[in-house]
Order: sequence, then C-alpha cells, then structure tokens
Amino acid sequence: MKKEFAAIKDAMDKKTGDGRDHDKAIALADKYVKAHPEEFAEMQNLTLEQCVKNVETFRETGQDDWEMRFEVWLLHHFEPQNIGGAAEPTVRLG
Repeated sequence: MKKEFAAIKDAMDKKTGDGRDHDKAIALADKYVKAHPEEFAEMQNLTLEQCVKNVETFRETGQDDWEMRFEVWLLHHFEPQNIGGAAEPTVRLG
C-alpha cells in the first residue's frame, strides 16, 4: 500500500496512533487528490453508492490500493454521511 494511503488509513483507524482523526484524514485525502488528479478523473461522475460499492468489492478481493483510492476519493469528495439514516450525499467544496 502506498505510504500516503497508509497514513490516511491510520488517521481513520480508532485503534492506531491517537485514535480516529477524521479532520486529518480529510486533509491528507485532499492533499493526495490535489497532487494526483489523474488517479481520480474517472471517479468524478460516480455516485456515493457507486464509490461505496467499489470500496466493498476491492476490500473483498484484497485489492488494498484500489480500496484506498476509493476511500480517499470518498473523504475528499463527499461530506460525512449519516450512517443508519437516509443517504443524502453532499459533495464537498474543497
């Protein structure tokens, strides 16, 4: 896994480092997407549901870099979701 992806994953993991730091994860994701826009060009028109489905698929098949690429995009592009409630995807204006 890329070191940038590992740092974002660590920031989101409540069991590592100082615990979950959502703001840090978003800042790292924003920085990575800005530095590597070509990796996310095809994701720009995907819905929240499509991105989540890709995360699940890549997680199930052990494709860590692809899983994290979509996780990074989710952090960068969408506001946090209300889990358990009705989905109301909101695009972030980073």
